[in-house]
Amino acid sequence: MDQAGDKLRKLVRQYGVIVILPDGDPFGWYADSPFDPTNQIETYLTAELIPHVEENLPANPALRSIAGLSMGGQGALGLYLRHPGLFRSASSMSGILDITTHPDSWELARVFGKLEANRALWERHSVRYLIQQLPPARSLPWLLTVSLDDALALEDNRQTHQALQRMRIGHEYRESAGNHDWEYWTAELPRHVGFHARHLHLQA
Repeated sequence: MDQAGDKLRKLVRQYGVIVILPDGDPFGWYADSPFDPTNQIETYLTAELIPHVEENLPANPALRSIAGLSMGGQGALGLYLRHPGLFRSASSMSGILDITTHPDSWELARVFGKLEANRALWERHSVRYLIQQLPPARSLPWLLTVSLDDALALEDNRQTHQALQRMRIGHEYRESAGNHDWEYWTAELPRHVGFHARHLHLQA
């Protein structure tokens, strides 16, 4: 993880970007939970953190992107879809992109309730279902990367990628060697920061 921080600092200097790293709690899922009043992370990020950053740092509101890994990958893409126009681009490393396939994992039921009783809520926070609301035959400023030995996220990513292909929605997708760990995410950092820099029209 320290290596990832060192690499990210170099990329920040290289591209001249501001990077904010909010903590989504161990299993907050970057969502507002109707079941847990202490888990209102989506509102915190969109209504409190972003305005605070742009009031106190030299940040351009027109040049804003979002990225995440694992749970944060789901969060990044989900926030992009649920808040149209808020972000210029979005990317996910090893994202858990269909939470409905993991009903007994990672405290999801604490945040969203039991799947069988709250399926609509789960689907509103599952990238795999949210993309079905998109108009077809368009381009989406998204990058999805996942490692080939990732038993947690590989199938979610493949299913999401294939669904986007069927809808003829352009996006970037990459599978490569690695696992669901910091070694893989650290190696992928330059690809993701560079992707967002291109969409923000920034030069290294």
